[in-house]
Amino acid sequence: HASRFEQDYVLVLSNWCNLSWTKGDMGASLHQALSEVLRLRTLLLASDHEEVAAAHYNIAIVEYANNLNESASKHLMEYLKIAAHRAKSGNMDIDPIPALTYLLIIENEDKQDRSSQDLVRGLRALQDKRHKKGPASAEVASVLNFIGTLLFHKSDLDHALLFFQEELRLEQQLIECKNDISVSVTCNNIGRILQELGNMEEAVVFYKRALESEDSHPGSQATHGTNACNKSTSNLYSTVWYNLGLIHDKLGSYPEAISAFTKSLELRKAMLGRNHPDIACLYYNIGVLQMEQQHLDEASTSFSEALRIRYHAVGNQLNDDRVIKTLEKLASLYKAKGNIRGATQASHEILNILESSTEIDLWKRLRDSALLLRSISELYHAEGDMKLALSSAQKSVDKFGVLL
Repeated sequence: HASRFEQDYVLVLSNWCNLSWTKGDMGASLHQALSEVLRLRTLLLASDHEEVAAAHYNIAIVEYANNLNESASKHLMEYLKIAAHRAKSGNMDIDPIPALTYLLIIENEDKQDRSSQDLVRGLRALQDKRHKKGPASAEVASVLNFIGTLLFHKSDLDHALLFFQEELRLEQQLIECKNDISVSVTCNNIGRILQELGNMEEAVVFYKRALESEDSHPGSQATHGTNACNKSTSNLYSTVWYNLGLIHDKLGSYPEAISAFTKSLELRKAMLGRNHPDIACLYYNIGVLQMEQQHLDEASTSFSEALRIRYHAVGNQLNDDRVIKTLEKLASLYKAKGNIRGATQASHEILNILESSTEIDLWKRLRDSALLLRSISELYHAEGDMKLALSSAQKSVDKFGVLL
C-alpha cells in the first residue's frame, strides 16, 4: 500500500511541478517539490531509469536559474551518467545534449577568453534553435557542428564527440541521400576524434563511412578541375585517406597504409601540384613503409622523389636528422642484401643533405660527411671501382683536414 501511495503521490507532485514551471515559478517551493520527486523516483525505480534522469535534469535547471551552479552541475552529471549507461546497453532514449549544453555553459560562462565566450554563444544559440525549430533541423545540425569544432580545438574530445554524433544522427534523418558530402565531413570529424582518443578500429569505421560518397563527387577525382568545390571535396577525401594511412601504419598493416597514403598523394598532387612540401612528406611516409616491407627499390624511388621536392620547395616539413636516419637504414638494408649500388645511392642522398643542411651545425656536418665519404669509398671498392673509391677517400681526408 505504501508503494502504491508513493507512486500516486509522485504523479500528483510531478503535475504540480509542471504547472508551476509553466507559470515561470522557479522558487524554493518548486525546488523542494522536485527534490521530493527525485527522492521518490530513486526509491521506486531503477537507478538508471529515464524518469530518474529527468528528475535530475529538472532540478538542475531550477538550480541554475537560482545561481546554484555547483549543485546544478552535480545533477547534470548524474543525468549524463544515466544517459551514457543506457547508451552502452543499446538504449538511446535519453538525449545527452540538453544537459551537456547547460553543463558547458556553467563551466565556461564566467571565462573571458575568446574560445570560451564563442562556445557559450554557440551553446545558447543551440538552446534557442532547438526551442524554436525542434531538435531535428538543418540549423540545429549546423550549430552542433560549430560547437563540436570549438570543443575539438579546446581539446575537449569526449564532449566534442557527443556533439558530432548528434549532428550525424540529424544529418542522416534530414538528408535523403545518405552519401551527401556533409555526412562525409561529420564522419571524418568523428573518426578524427576517435583516432585522437586511441579508438583506432572505431575510427576506421567512420573514415570508411566518410569515403562512401567519394565516387559520387567529381571533386574527389585527381584528374578533375580546380574549382573551389572540387578542391574542398578533394581535400576532405585526401585527409581521410591520410588518416587511414596513419592508423594502418600504427596497427602494423603496412600494405593497407601504403595504399591509403598513395590515394591521399594522388588527390593532393591534383590540388597542390607535384612540388608542394605536403607531397614530399607523403612520398617520405610511403618510402618508410615500403622500406619496412623490404621493397627497397620502391622505397628508394619514393625517397628520391621526396628529396627532389625538398630541395626546391618552400616550407620544408622534413627534418634533416630524421631523413638522414631513414636513409642510413635504407643503405644498411641494401648493403645487407648485397645491393652495393643501392647502398651507394642512398649514401649519396645523405651526403647531399649534409652538404646543404641549415639545421645541422657546421662542425657536425663536416665530421659526418667525412665519415660518410669513407663509407662510400668502401662501397665503391666493393664494386671494384677503384677510381671513385680513391676519389671518395681523398674527399674524406680533405674534410677531416678542415676540422684539424
